[in-house]
Amino acid sequence: MSALGSRRGTALISALAVVAAMSAVAVELTGDLRVSIARSGNMAARDTAYWYAEGARGYAEALISRHLSQDDRAFRPDAPWLNGPIVFPVEGGRLETRLRDANNCFNLNALVQPQDGEAERHAGERFRGLLTALGLPTSEAERIAAQTADWIDADASPRAGGAEDSSYMSAASPYRAANTAMVEVEEMRALAAMTPDLFAVIAPHVCALPDPVLLPLNLNTLRLQDAAQLAGLFEGRLSLSQAETVLLRRPSGGYGDISAFWNDPVIAALGAPGSALSRVTTTSSWFEVRVDVILAEGRFSLNETVEAGPRQIRRISQRFGSLPG
Repeated sequence: MSALGSRRGTALISALAVVAAMSAVAVELTGDLRVSIARSGNMAARDTAYWYAEGARGYAEALISRHLSQDDRAFRPDAPWLNGPIVFPVEGGRLETRLRDANNCFNLNALVQPQDGEAERHAGERFRGLLTALGLPTSEAERIAAQTADWIDADASPRAGGAEDSSYMSAASPYRAANTAMVEVEEMRALAAMTPDLFAVIAPHVCALPDPVLLPLNLNTLRLQDAAQLAGLFEGRLSLSQAETVLLRRPSGGYGDISAFWNDPVIAALGAPGSALSRVTTTSSWFEVRVDVILAEGRFSLNETVEAGPRQIRRISQRFGSLPG
């Protein structure tokens, strides 16, 4: 082969090598670009969902304020805000907004009240009554109540059936009890006795309010699916079926006077103590707002707890994130 032919062959091989290298770089850049475009699309979808949720949340808070100004209709079994969800169509999907009377959930943080032994005792009895009304065996209800209280209280001594650091540090992935008030209900998943199935049963009926107060049940906004709350109120002396009967017998416009509730034959037969009078009410000031944003790109949820006063709505907690499709 001539020198000229040899140089041409070398140049051709070099050119092919450069083309191959540039092709590899182009493929890599194309992959990175595709990932970047997808990431940008996901971020845009999340931002869109967040602002949709913000708008729906503002509407829900305005709805609460408006209904609170209508005392004669705000807390009735047929109040519009109770019968959700409220659905708003949006481009590419929809918003679903639900309001819940947080007076009608059990506040887990009320289980520990060092300065008020009687209030703590009643909270424990009421929680165990709620759990048994939900179908849990008595022994399991007692264990979960004790472990929840141990998770919250500041000491390291387990109650009967409870669990402290000594139980959790022996787990495959060791951890410690929080020893402080719960911030969210999902903390119950960490309890030694908790299972996914148990949590699915309990979670819809409990909440984690920042104050360790056991709110009175609002008799007029209790739904039939809240009957276990009413059963728990009487610390196991009222069965779930009896609680459902009481709610089904409630006047369609609600109790105008709490005495009508205490005069119900089933309730009157219990001979409730005078201290029970403060355990029920017909007004509320705590609410839970949930907004689900359903878009083609995915599902997002905003959850918040608010305290409603006569002049303003105070936001207590908020969570926002994506949900499985």
